[in-house]
Amino acid sequence: SVSVAEILVRPIRELGRVPDGIKAFALDFPGLSVRSADFLVAAEAADIRAHTRASLPDALIAATATVTSSPWLITNDREFRDRLAGLMPAVRASRMPPTVALRTA
Repeated sequence: SVSVAEILVRPIRELGRVPDGIKAFALDFPGLSVRSADFLVAAEAADIRAHTRASLPDALIAATATVTSSPWLITNDREFRDRLAGLMPAVRASRMPPTVALRTA
């Protein structure tokens, strides 16, 4: 998934690897799930891109939240988070604190 790839970039750059704590967070955190992009997600992403000119990765992330009726979307991209406020008022975008992102458990 695009957002999984995005949350892994920083620890790989800074630590040279993905810490076990981040893997556990992405795979085992209660209420959090990793979803694949299917046709419905791709179609919703196309609609979002057509109306907002969002990048394909951002549109796929937003579309996945929409299609799965997710009440939360975690992002470290402030501009993306701010754009979501108007695009998807039912979805609350939240920033992952750096201390969580770099935990090296």
